[in-house]
Amino acid sequence: MKFSKYLLLSTTVLGLANPLIALASDKTNQVKNTEQSAQTKASNKNDNKKVSEITNNNLKKATTNKLPIDYGQTNNLSTRVDNSDLDVSTGWNVTEFISDYHSDVNEIFVQGYADTILNQKYASIQVGGEGDTVFTAKKVLKLQKGHTYNFDIIYAQAQSTSGNSGKASGYIDFNGDRIESTDDGSNKHYTKTIAPSADMDFIITVHLETFYPDNIYWKVGYDLDKGGVVDDTVGADVTAKYVDTAGNKIAEDVVKSGTLGEDYSTDQLDIPGYTFKEVQGNPTGKFTDTAQTVTYVYTKDPVKAADVTAKYVDTDGNKIAEDVVKSGNVGDDYSTDQLKIKGYTFKEVQGNPTGKFTDTAQTVTYVYTKDPVKAADVTAKYVDTAGNKIAEDVVNSGNVGDDYSTDQIKIKGYTFKEVLGNPTG
Repeated sequence: MKFSKYLLLSTTVLGLANPLIALASDKTNQVKNTEQSAQTKASNKNDNKKVSEITNNNLKKATTNKLPIDYGQTNNLSTRVDNSDLDVSTGWNVTEFISDYHSDVNEIFVQGYADTILNQKYASIQVGGEGDTVFTAKKVLKLQKGHTYNFDIIYAQAQSTSGNSGKASGYIDFNGDRIESTDDGSNKHYTKTIAPSADMDFIITVHLETFYPDNIYWKVGYDLDKGGVVDDTVGADVTAKYVDTAGNKIAEDVVKSGTLGEDYSTDQLDIPGYTFKEVQGNPTGKFTDTAQTVTYVYTKDPVKAADVTAKYVDTDGNKIAEDVVKSGNVGDDYSTDQLKIKGYTFKEVQGNPTGKFTDTAQTVTYVYTKDPVKAADVTAKYVDTAGNKIAEDVVNSGNVGDDYSTDQIKIKGYTFKEVLGNPTG
């Protein structure tokens, strides 16, 4: 009679003390089973051994197989390393699988299993009742030059050689750091920090050999909260800037630092006197090896400014037109106008004809010269005391407002007595 086979499940997953579940068999047929096992191993040694080269696609399918016992949920996975090239619980390549009993490796090898009891995620294989079995799998981590990687990998190995010659063996090799299998199955930590000087492959190899009816088990994984292989390379800074609509700085920059791939977030600030308008760039994201800038743009809240007054005067400062008063908010632009004033010609402006409103009153003065107007003549007459003309009149001409002057002249035979009227004006 054939012996009964049961898939060995890691009781580390179950949270129990013993890492292996005992292989069950029909006690009444143990003798026959042992004899048949010997015959089977002899006949299968050359004819019936099977080597399975498992592709990554097949492995992905394997991870979706329903386990014989439903002992955990596969949600609540760590987003930091899940589905990453650095996730040691997935992406394994089985390079060797030999079994006397032609077992499909997918039945005993599981990747990406999330254990919510232990809060771990791992790949594991358990072999029992599979006859003589050889299994080798590799996981390649692509490490980049200039990055810093912190390793905290959980691994466990156990073997049971009950009823055989103690030949079951295995190891886990962390890129040359080889660790032979033990019989306790307890969780251990492989910790290391690597900063490659050149791009490199870090290869983890698992190998086991077991002989019927021995059992063997291993797992490689990490703590869902904090473990695994984490790229702790410092990323380029993310700078949050705060400006007005003209691009002027209105608050201090905020610089965020972190490691490559780590999440960042920036904040929209409340800035007195300003109202938020828009953000330029990604306010949240991940740190990269390139500096990033996030710009928060604000509009200035209106503040009543002092008036700007335009005055119009002649060269003597006399007002020649009504003042023009401009009103607005602090920071707004203002402009004043040069007027055309009848009878006057513009000469100059005193003050800033354009500018910005402030909290201080401003004055702009436009100065004009008066246009010339033909005046009535001023005539100087020369007479004796009887009013008789004793010399030719002298006529002075000019424009209104111009100065004039007349002259007292020497007249032969006469002596100057007095002047009637304004000799100057």
